[in-house]
Amino acid sequence: MKEKKITYFFRNLSVFQKMIVSLSVCVIIPSIILGMLVSMRVVRLSEKNQYEAQINHLITAEKDLEGICTRAEQAAAILVNESSVQAIIKKKASVMDYRYAADLMEENCKNIKCCSSIAVLCNGNVLFQRGERYLYEEAEFPHEKEAGSGKLSEWSPEQKIIFRHGISMNERKQIVYSTAVMEGINIIGSINIYLDVKEILKDIMPYWGTEDREQMVIHTAVITEDGAVLLQSSEEEIMTQYLDEMKNNNLKNTYGYFPTKVGKKECIVLHAKCGTTGWYLFQTEKRVTFYNMQIAFMGAVIFFCILFGVFYGMVQNKTIIQPLQHLSKRMDAVKNGVMEKKRYEIAHDEIGNVEDGFEDMVEELQKLINEVYIQTIKTKDAEREMLLAKMNPHFLYNSLDSIHWLAFRNKDYEVSEQLEALANVYRHILQFGIGKIYIEKEVEFIENYLFLLECQMGEKIEFVVDIPEELYKYKIPKLIVQPLIENAVNHGLREKEDGGKVIIAMKKKKQDIIITVKDNGVGCDIKQLWEVIHDSKSNEAFALRNIGERLRLNSDEEDCMELYSSEEGGFTAILTVKVEECKNEIDGCR
Repeated sequence: MKEKKITYFFRNLSVFQKMIVSLSVCVIIPSIILGMLVSMRVVRLSEKNQYEAQINHLITAEKDLEGICTRAEQAAAILVNESSVQAIIKKKASVMDYRYAADLMEENCKNIKCCSSIAVLCNGNVLFQRGERYLYEEAEFPHEKEAGSGKLSEWSPEQKIIFRHGISMNERKQIVYSTAVMEGINIIGSINIYLDVKEILKDIMPYWGTEDREQMVIHTAVITEDGAVLLQSSEEEIMTQYLDEMKNNNLKNTYGYFPTKVGKKECIVLHAKCGTTGWYLFQTEKRVTFYNMQIAFMGAVIFFCILFGVFYGMVQNKTIIQPLQHLSKRMDAVKNGVMEKKRYEIAHDEIGNVEDGFEDMVEELQKLINEVYIQTIKTKDAEREMLLAKMNPHFLYNSLDSIHWLAFRNKDYEVSEQLEALANVYRHILQFGIGKIYIEKEVEFIENYLFLLECQMGEKIEFVVDIPEELYKYKIPKLIVQPLIENAVNHGLREKEDGGKVIIAMKKKKQDIIITVKDNGVGCDIKQLWEVIHDSKSNEAFALRNIGERLRLNSDEEDCMELYSSEEGGFTAILTVKVEECKNEIDGCR
């Protein structure tokens, strides 16, 4: 049922509406969805590439950190085996031993980045030290290696160490690499190398780029394999997530990243593992978002899809929809009886061929209809002439002529003139086989007809004939004016007591004769009159309908008869007649 409803709904749409629906469903909406999927994929790839680039920086920082620690371990290994250092611990050192140990310790301190101090300790006391900073000797040093402590060398997590500079002292966070000095199997002291945490962070932080990049970094930390926090940039709760990831053995790869949250902020944790020490370097930063880029990309996709749809719709509307709509209007016009071929520009495609074929068909139909109509009129004319022929018109003419002379002998001149005019009228009407006559003959007929009307109507109607003699040489259809005069008298002026006026005028305009019949009668409703004229089944307005059809047969144009009337009264009929000029005097031209 749903499929039928959809089919019924789609079938009842116009071609333009079907095109819009099809374009939206099959092109625009799929393109928008595809654009959204592509934008999401592009954003994910962009994020991945961004994080991988950041991990490469992290790996570089991890290698720098590993280099610092390696050099510290190498320096400690050299110092613990040095005899002068052992002599200092045993308190048997000479001046040369102190001098040599000092030079060696200063040289190693310079070779180790971020090194604050190298110290020789025994029983918690600083025996000898060298470096950029000096330890406060009265402070406690719990990180000294003692007997039975297990490991002979180890890194201690960051802690605050007091340094002395003249009479002033300050605390700085340090990570300490402590190595036991052995005599046989006994630990007699230790070598401690102090690395400044702040300096280490400065050393690895430049790989994070500009200030904007540094603002993205929330936390940096180094954690040993056993979970001890060796150093960190600040105290953050994120440390527990680092440790959880390590405990759950989720950091199987030497480097990578995972998402997390710091408060309400969406963050990403980058991690890399040092190859020799096994330490983990963690970097937490704000998650890179490409939301604005995604919105812009999706907006661009939607914009270009709509732009394409509008452009495609305009092209289709111009090349397909409008020609079809024009063809549909032409078909409706032909259905309503406008059988006229139209000339207009058409495309040289399938629709253009259909339009051209349709107009040719209309032209052929018009020719056939005209031929049938002309044949019908000719048939009716033949029938009428046959009937009139049976009446023996000569008998009628002779009878009227006899009565005319009888009235003349009896000196009844008024009756005689009327009979003479009536005879001429009948003679004119009953001339067979003549479709067109000269205007001169038509004027004589009109004058006789008006004479009879004046005898009938008296002085209540004034007839004015304005036909120049230079028009007498042209031919017009026979009896084309008389019906208009008759309509003016019978329908416009019959009820008027006096003051009636009918004007019959002709003039030449280019190749046409303009015939005007105007009265000052009661007038009529022109719109209703045209409806009656166009109704071929109606018995009213027969004379006007007949005149219009005869004029259309005489001319290729439709608008050969114009009718006007106003609310104040009066009626005007204007006929446009194609003329034929007299070629010789035998035809009766002057």
